Amino acid sequence: MTPEQILWQAVLGLAVADAMMEDPKSFKSVDAKKSARRWFDFADSNFRMVCELSGLNPDAVSEAWRSGSLSRAGAFRERVVHK
Repeated sequence: MTPEQILWQAVLGLAVADAMMEDPKSFKSVDAKKSARRWFDFADSNFRMVCELSGLNPDAVSEAWRSGSLSRAGAFRERVVHK
């Protein structure tokens, strides 16, 4: 794994943490949660790019999100790695 992939996996991990945030207290937190959930739900070109730069398969990450197997701890990672 390259340093760049580690960086982009951190970006993806932050999006997961935002999307799975429990009981957000502020407007900013509520907005971050909604935005992250939309990002995963729609899996647009930016989502795909972040997954690719992370060394992950965007379709597998999207499926992990939809199935509920995506976790803050990144337990999905072994199943969605490109190679």
